[in-house]
Amino acid sequence: MVINFSDGVSIDTSGELRCIRLDDGYYVVGRGFLIPVADAEEAAATIREMSKPKGESNDEGKEPDKQ
Repeated sequence: MVINFSDGVSIDTSGELRCIRLDDGYYVVGRGFLIPVADAEEAAATIREMSKPKGESNDEGKEPDKQ
C-alpha cells in the first residue's frame, strides 16, 4: 500500500518493518504501518517490539504482574 501526501511525499508501507527518515522526522514503516517515532533509537525499539512473537509482552519475556 502506498500512502500519498499532499506535499508530494509517497510512502510504500508494504514489506518488512524498517526505519525511514523524512524532512519532518523518523518513521517505522512496513506491514501496512506508518508510525511516527522520536528518533532512530525509538524506531529500533518499536521494530523490536513489533517483531516479537505474539504473547511476549516485555523484554524479559515474563508475564506482567497481575493485580
